[in-house]
Amino acid sequence: MKRNKYIILFLGIALSVGIHAQDFLKLPNAMTPMGRLHIYTPKPKLPDLLLLDYSIVFDDNSRNRTIEVGEKCNLRFQVVNKGRGSGVNCVARLTAEGAYEGLSFGDRPLPMIASGDTATIEMSIYASQKLLDGSVKFSFRVEEPQGFSTKEHYLIIPTKGQTISQ
Repeated sequence: MKRNKYIILFLGIALSVGIHAQDFLKLPNAMTPMGRLHIYTPKPKLPDLLLLDYSIVFDDNSRNRTIEVGEKCNLRFQVVNKGRGSGVNCVARLTAEGAYEGLSFGDRPLPMIASGDTATIEMSIYASQKLLDGSVKFSFRVEEPQGFSTKEHYLIIPTKGQTISQ
């Protein structure tokens, strides 16, 4: 009788804080010998994003793997979510160093990447008339707001544009 009294008391408390009675009864240790309630906290479902190395493809119109003046190029890669949670509000980031003057590119917001899903990401790069001869080192990654981002990846591409006179 005393045990039933405690269960009813705890069910009343649980219902007042928004726990459904059926969920409360499923808790294995809802009542200890001392009569205390154990708070059940489920493990968080977090994403685990992985950029697939073999999926990295650089496409340019002339197919010579060089960025030339007036050319639109694409950097394409895939990201898989091996975690238990979804990747939400992720952003594909593309940065460059080297002869990148005259190149236009930017970050790309991504749709949700659900657990177990693979997302194909395509980022555009456009070369204007101001492009310089040399090479550009691109670094790219997918950033996830909770800190579960992919590793940084790098790609060095030659550029063919204006020569710098000295």
